[in-house]
Amino acid sequence: FKKSNNSNYRDNWTNNNSSIGVAATGTNTIPSVTAINTGIAPVVATITATPVANSCSGTPASFTITVNPAASVQFSATDQTICSGGQTAAVNLTSTSSNVTIAWTCNIPAGITGAAASGTTTIPAQTLVNTTNSPITLNYIATATTTGTAACPGITSTYNITINPTPNVTANPALQSICSNASTNISLSSSVSGTVFNWTVTPNPNISGASNGTGNSIAQTLINNSNTIQTITYTITPAYTNNGLTCLGIPVNVPITINPKPAVTNTPLTQTICSAGTSLPVTFTSNVTGATYTWTAVSTAGLTGFTASGTAA
Repeated sequence: FKKSNNSNYRDNWTNNNSSIGVAATGTNTIPSVTAINTGIAPVVATITATPVANSCSGTPASFTITVNPAASVQFSATDQTICSGGQTAAVNLTSTSSNVTIAWTCNIPAGITGAAASGTTTIPAQTLVNTTNSPITLNYIATATTTGTAACPGITSTYNITINPTPNVTANPALQSICSNASTNISLSSSVSGTVFNWTVTPNPNISGASNGTGNSIAQTLINNSNTIQTITYTITPAYTNNGLTCLGIPVNVPITINPKPAVTNTPLTQTICSAGTSLPVTFTSNVTGATYTWTAVSTAGLTGFTASGTAA
């Protein structure tokens, strides 16, 4: 207030709304304060000053102080988590304060494509791709600013969208051939840490021991109950779970060949001959087509003229 040179002059003032932080009454200077508005609408305080000199009051003068609220932003949906290549849901941004403008920005990290960098009252639906091996979270920083003669930015609010990576699977070996009653030995790995491997197996009535399962390796003893070569195929699907959402990768097929276990029959079964006599030829047959034979012979002491080993087809 403009002060008179009269030593008996003073300004008495009143404030009809002390909630803004200014005292209800005072004399001469109104001290500097940090104005406070904890509500959602502007708060107006009217200051009325009355000049007084030599006990005589002059004409009061009034002015107002308007304190805008510290506007905040509300989001229409909770934070989201999606799989890489999936689409987000659109999110609307509003404020409980009136006469505000809303703006948001997003710092897009390396490894994410399809994301918008800025906007106003809506975070649009987006198809987001995560090209890395780890989950990435996008932070949308939103601010509501009051309009009018005093543009007051409110506190920032953050909305998060997490994009899970797509898991992969490598099977080693990629195919396998085993004998009946032998075990598979397939190790499973992924470049995405925490990946779980689930597999299914195609049914084959001639093969027993194969079953669906989960784990980092497939080790199953397979029995070929037929006389011919049989095959089964394991289909392995990688799965990665984060924030309660499971994302599946591309399945990999691993074929397994199970060779039959051949049995041999010799004809004749036994022979008895005289010393220096000649034995009959022995023929071999098998229940498995294409079987080959190896044989060995043992004898008691004093026997000569026999062949100790050989092969046959």
